[in-house]
Amino acid sequence: MVDTYFNITTYLSAIQNGELLITANNRLRNHMLRAYGQQLHDSVWNSPRIYSLSQWIDLNWSLLQRRAYEPCAKPIINNLQRQSLWERIIGESSLAAALLQAEPLAQAADSALRNLELWQLTEDDVRNAEPLLNTLSNSQCWLTWLGEFRARLAAQGFITQERAIALLVDAFTQQHLTPEPIIHLIGFDDIPPLHQDLINHACHHLNNVTNEHTHSSGNHVFQRTEVNNTEQEIRSAALWSKNQLAQNP
Repeated sequence: MVDTYFNITTYLSAIQNGELLITANNRLRNHMLRAYGQQLHDSVWNSPRIYSLSQWIDLNWSLLQRRAYEPCAKPIINNLQRQSLWERIIGESSLAAALLQAEPLAQAADSALRNLELWQLTEDDVRNAEPLLNTLSNSQCWLTWLGEFRARLAAQGFITQERAIALLVDAFTQQHLTPEPIIHLIGFDDIPPLHQDLINHACHHLNNVTNEHTHSSGNHVFQRTEVNNTEQEIRSAALWSKNQLAQNP
């Protein structure tokens, strides 16, 4: 097992009590699982209830589908399908001839939709924020494409991941899912309103662990780095590895 410097001591009581721990990403979850395994010094142990937010959402969605919960009887459109649908809509629009790169534009349009739904906003909120919309404005073009995106999505029987999360909120509200006694959030800097709404409905008590508790023990110094996409993340990791090898051949 790969060593980890994550200090799991803070969470041992919650783990042993069978409480739910939700991490900001899968990488942090893996560190916690490795640290827990090293703490036990056993070859076999019961898997603790530690999940990344996306894993936990998927688990609840799968549970509702197994229970034949009717609102969840629709497939969630995946990222590739979303991208393809946006590109098709943009390519068929009246502005297609004037657009040089449909692919990055489709990515930007989809990102805007994700943010709109994660922050629980509507098309009317966009219009109210920009009251002087005209037919050639970027916002108006996007709203036009969005209307077509929603229509085609409905015609094909798909829903977005964000709409699925909203359905989970409804399921917890209507007692189709049982709230947890307590949920521990780990490694979150900020949480979009939709995710926060889901978590609030999914538990009776919430413990949002601050970042200082997720720092490693010892004299190790950590620096957080943010990038815009996967390519930049890989490049940054490669440069960091190169520097580490140069300093410690």
